[in-house]
Amino acid sequence: MRRSTPLRGERCTAPRLLAACLAVASTITAAAPPSLAIPVRADGPDRAGSVLFSDDFEDGLDSAAWLITDDIASADPAGKSQAQFVPENVTVSDGVLAVAARRHCLAPGEARVLPTNGDERPEADCRAAGWTPAYSAGRMALSYAVPPGIDFEMRVSARMPQNGVDGSRFAMWTKNFGGSSAYCDEVGGWSDVGEIDLLEYSPGRRNDVPTASGTSVQSEQTTHLGCRASAGDRPWRTLQAKSHAGFDRHNWLEWVVTRVGNDVSYALSDGATTYPVGTHTCGVHFPLTQAQCDAILEQQWQVFLQSEVFGGGAPGYHAPDPAEPFPAQTLLVDWVRITRL
Repeated sequence: MRRSTPLRGERCTAPRLLAACLAVASTITAAAPPSLAIPVRADGPDRAGSVLFSDDFEDGLDSAAWLITDDIASADPAGKSQAQFVPENVTVSDGVLAVAARRHCLAPGEARVLPTNGDERPEADCRAAGWTPAYSAGRMALSYAVPPGIDFEMRVSARMPQNGVDGSRFAMWTKNFGGSSAYCDEVGGWSDVGEIDLLEYSPGRRNDVPTASGTSVQSEQTTHLGCRASAGDRPWRTLQAKSHAGFDRHNWLEWVVTRVGNDVSYALSDGATTYPVGTHTCGVHFPLTQAQCDAILEQQWQVFLQSEVFGGGAPGYHAPDPAEPFPAQTLLVDWVRITRL
C-alpha cells in the first residue's frame, strides 16, 4: 500500500528554521545528465489534487519508474565533479531508498569503483599502498515527465547524511526540457532553461555553518530560470534566486516545492506542520517577460535524486580534503510524491 504520510513521522520534530533569505545569484549548478527521450505520463488523472506519481519503495527499486545513471567516464578530479556515477550507490532496503557517496582505493588495473573497494582513509594512505584514490556517487531520474502547462507539488520524505564532510553534495531537483532548455553555457547565450532545486545540501564548510551556540545545518533551495550574460570563464550563466533553511539533520522531514503560475515556493514539513522557506517569482526575482516565464515554466519537468563529489574545479564548493577520512555518506528517502495542483 502506498503511503500518503511519512512512515517515520513519529521520529520527526519541528525543524529549527532560520529566516529564509532570498538573493539573486549567478553561479550555475551542476549540469544535468544527457537529455532523455522520456514520455509524458498520459494515463494520470487531470484534476487538481490528483497524484501524478507516488513511490514509497516498499516493493524495492522500481526499474520501470526510475532510470539509474551508470557513468564512469565523466569523472574529472580537476573538474566540477570527480565521482563515477554507479548503480551500486542506489539501493533500497526495508522500504527506504539510499543514495550514497564514497571514497575508494583502486588497486593497479582497477578502473571501476565498487562498494567492495570503498575506503574512507585519507588519499595519502591509498597512494602509500600503491593504490589510486577515486570517488563514487549515485543518481536516479524519474522515467517520465511531469506534464507541461500544469501547476504541481513535489514532496519528498528524506533524512540527510549523519556523517557528512566537505566535498559531498546531496540533491533532489527537477529540470525542464524541450525547446532550447540546454544550460546557458552549453548554448553560449539565451536558453529557456529551468531548474528547481528542492534540496541541495553540502555538508562541511558550505552548509554546516558555525554559530555562537553551535553549528547551524542549512539547506539550499534554488530556482534557475533563463540566462544572463556575465564575465569570467562562463560568459553565460543561469539567473538564480536562492533561499536557505536551517534544519535538524537527525530528523526525517518532508521537503516540498510547488510551482503555481509564476511562483516557485519551497517549504519544510515535519508531517504535521509546514514551514515556509521562500517563494521565487518569475518577473519579480527574475527580470524576465511573461512570455519568457511561460516559455520556461510551462515545459515538461523531470525529477532527479542524487549524490555528488566535487572536484577541484567547482567554484564555491570544496573538494574532499585528501588528508582527512571521507566516510561513506547516504541520503535516505522514504517516499516521493508528485501532485497536480
